[in-house]
Amino acid sequence: MLSAIVWTLVLLAFLGLFVWQCYLRFRIFAKVQPADRFGDIPERVKKALVYAIGQLKFFRGAASDRRAGMVHALVFWGFLVLGLQVATMFLRGWIPDAHFPLITATNPIGGLYMLVRDIMEIVVACCALFLMTRWLVTHPQRLMGFRPAEERLAGHSHWEAVLILCFIFTITVGGLIYDGGRMVAMAGNPEI
Repeated sequence: MLSAIVWTLVLLAFLGLFVWQCYLRFRIFAKVQPADRFGDIPERVKKALVYAIGQLKFFRGAASDRRAGMVHALVFWGFLVLGLQVATMFLRGWIPDAHFPLITATNPIGGLYMLVRDIMEIVVACCALFLMTRWLVTHPQRLMGFRPAEERLAGHSHWEAVLILCFIFTITVGGLIYDGGRMVAMAGNPEI
């Protein structure tokens, strides 16, 4: 009971911080010209699938940029796969045995998802380490993709990028440790 209360308070605090950050960013929209957001819906859907989900923009440009782009795309696609696990872990903050109906080890779909999820956790963790190395050690010339922004930000620490990559690494490795701990616990107590 106490852990559920603490979890709720922590979640509410971070949701409040998130809403505040969104508010600060959305204030900018009040200062821009209105645009037709509902024109040519099929083309907008196509671009969303190709560029947002497919991450096509990261596969264009110089070969060195494509390598980092592929790593970025793998992190994005990995979190599409890991979304169910993250949601499950959030639910377990209140309901320890919570799970989505099809995502169980005894269900073939759940077993396949768990295999893909575990592989993606390892892939995303490795990608996060690679990207941290780029930010902290190799300092590639092109991090932003827009030369004036690159020149202006070249001397900055980019601590936010490193912090986000640390969070990503922690989520993936934490998920592996969490699932491994549950498997060990279930082996000792089949009722879990």
